[in-house]
Amino acid sequence: MRGQAVVRDTSAVAATVGAVNKLYTESIGQSSHLFTGTEYLRRATRTNGNAYYLDQELQPGTLWYMGARYESIPMMLDIEKDELVIQDFRKSLLIALFAEEVDSFYLDQHRFAFLPQWISGLSSGYFELPQTGALKLWVKRSKYFEQSAKADENALPGYRYESRYFIQSVNAFKEINTADDLMAIVADRQEAVKEYLKQNKLRFRRDKEAVLSAAVAFYNQIKAAL
Repeated sequence: MRGQAVVRDTSAVAATVGAVNKLYTESIGQSSHLFTGTEYLRRATRTNGNAYYLDQELQPGTLWYMGARYESIPMMLDIEKDELVIQDFRKSLLIALFAEEVDSFYLDQHRFAFLPQWISGLSSGYFELPQTGALKLWVKRSKYFEQSAKADENALPGYRYESRYFIQSVNAFKEINTADDLMAIVADRQEAVKEYLKQNKLRFRRDKEAVLSAAVAFYNQIKAAL
């Protein structure tokens, strides 16, 4: 019974915090830095699939923008244009936030951050951060608009989804394409990582993302214990 009371209290606090932030956002209206960005327009053509990560509808999340934290902000991530989208304060149009002013955000428990070119060596943009510690695992989620390969003239265009994986250490930011790439990064604990993956029946070719996430988390756990 005591445990249940704690859960209820925690939920009540979370609901109160969300309500306070909602009231705050509504009260400051257009003066808030939160609503600083450019107008965003959805693709007008019909397609198979959509340009968004997880959902094409706005979902509540936590956002760090222009030095401030905002809770329960409805947003969506366009991974074709690489834009984070919210509603304006009147909820009459959509706004693409200035990416360089976004520190990080959570969307359905997925943490993303803006990485400038000088860190990644790639084009600046939003990367997911599934694991952090001595090593950081970054994932670049992208969708590419493509015309249908079908001969049918009525066939709709669609999207090709792609994920690229990177591990950041103190000295490097390296793309991981093979199991050997991974083992080179964890060379000082390679045997331990291999054994851990084997015990958990994780194979690189079968599920690359699961292997990378598990390996980096395990490696970070070892390093943190030293």
